Amino acid sequence: MPTTRTLLNATLTAVALCALAAAAGSCRSPKKISTESKEAARQAPAVKSPAPDPRKPESAAPTEGRESRVVATVGSETILLSDVDREIERQAIGKNREPDVIARLRAKLLEDLIDDKLLVQACAKYSITATEAQVDANVAEVKQRLGSEEAFAAFLTRESWTLEQHRERARMAVLRKSLRDSLYPVEVTEDEMRKEYDAKLRKAGRGGKVRIRQIQLNLPGAAPEEDWAAAEARLTALRKEIEGGVKFEEAARRDSQHPSAGKGGDMGWATHARHPKELFAPAFDMTPGQIQGPLRTSTGAHLIQLVEKADTKVGTFEEEGAALKSLIAARKRQENQAKMFQRLRQEIAVSVSL
Repeated sequence: MPTTRTLLNATLTAVALCALAAAAGSCRSPKKISTESKEAARQAPAVKSPAPDPRKPESAAPTEGRESRVVATVGSETILLSDVDREIERQAIGKNREPDVIARLRAKLLEDLIDDKLLVQACAKYSITATEAQVDANVAEVKQRLGSEEAFAAFLTRESWTLEQHRERARMAVLRKSLRDSLYPVEVTEDEMRKEYDAKLRKAGRGGKVRIRQIQLNLPGAAPEEDWAAAEARLTALRKEIEGGVKFEEAARRDSQHPSAGKGGDMGWATHARHPKELFAPAFDMTPGQIQGPLRTSTGAHLIQLVEKADTKVGTFEEEGAALKSLIAARKRQENQAKMFQRLRQEIAVSVSL
């Protein structure tokens, strides 16, 4: 007959054997798991990536592999393709566009980004700075031109800018003017003023001046024909609204994308010399209140309304002197800005690989 000690030992041995068996059942060799995983993966159906749709237009949005692609070097700085594409997206002109259109837009916007870097580097070289007071004055000038705080807010929305982004553009404008005038000071001679006065007398003999309002839908010159057709259809619908009783200035405030929208589209007085001629020239053959358009210019599609006409009265040379000098100086500044960027490209190395 077994003793108590014998029974206890047998019980402990059985428990130990059970524990070992349980452990053996729950532990599997890594090699076996690896083999079974490979077999499961081999038998699993392959997931295929969708084939690209050749009908889908190219998008300007940055994609993987494009973020770090350098498309230009300006001095020691680089411009990435994603920088250019981001600007296209901000302007909402990179969506649903054909590849050749996007390529032209990229080329233009790349030139703008190159000019910005040239400007900043040159200002550092020539110790040109923009004070906060100068930036404030530039922003205030834009607000005054637009006519109200509401129009300014609408302008920021159309441009997809925050106030800080607009202030940065204002800072760049101040730097551009300061550097240009530092490198190319403007001087206006009396001989230049007399030639301008004689030209003004000749133009006055061709008949007065006009004041117009406009509604503008912005389009780049490279926009496809279907975009022009869509803009013109929208303007035709607006024209019917106006002819049906809606005030032109109200429609301009609501729908125009030009900075004059805040002033009801008022473009002020224009003579035969004012550009773009496609916009102003038709008004000389219109009667007050008459509407014309849609018209095309390099900046977009337009409706215009003649507000009033007046004869151009030219004063004496002495009376016209200040206005003549201001006109000639403004023209020279525009020419000097082009000369400035040509000079900067000679002073600072620029390479493009778009």
